[in-house]
Amino acid sequence: MLAGESDNFLLGRDALKELGIDVEHQLDQLAGQPLLAAEGD
Repeated sequence: MLAGESDNFLLGRDALKELGIDVEHQLDQLAGQPLLAAEGD
């Protein structure tokens, strides 16, 4: 967690993974999907 003066905070990938959120897997899934703009063409 990064400290700051606002109410917002950031979590690193390791912390997110401990919470059950696999950022790398989600990015892989997102990258593998066709673009929405390409579907309308």
